[in-house]
Amino acid sequence: MKTINVSKGFFSRFKTIKSAVAYAQPGDKIVVEPGTYIEFLIINKPITLKGKDSAEKTILDGGISVESNVQIERISIVKNQMKDNDVGLSVNAGKAIVNDCEISGFDGTGILLEGN
Repeated sequence: MKTINVSKGFFSRFKTIKSAVAYAQPGDKIVVEPGTYIEFLIINKPITLKGKDSAEKTILDGGISVESNVQIERISIVKNQMKDNDVGLSVNAGKAIVNDCEISGFDGTGILLEGN
């Protein structure tokens, strides 16, 4: 298990959360530096996604589709610029453990639970 850091800094290997998720292996932890990340994530492996600071400072403008066991901490999931998504957090398979997160701005559903 390894820790993968996401930052918009010049020397950062991973500037998007999506690229860190693609690189991650089961059991890895992704730590996201404060900032706004305009992305829609599909998480299909058991990982931890964690804001380095508070949810107010680590913002995912888009949404997350969960298809495995995932832990999400200290991230705000909002709908501002990504207009074609109506669900903040969609759990399609597995389970999602969500701690200290905020989900707001979605016209449809903030959290959608589907599957078994």
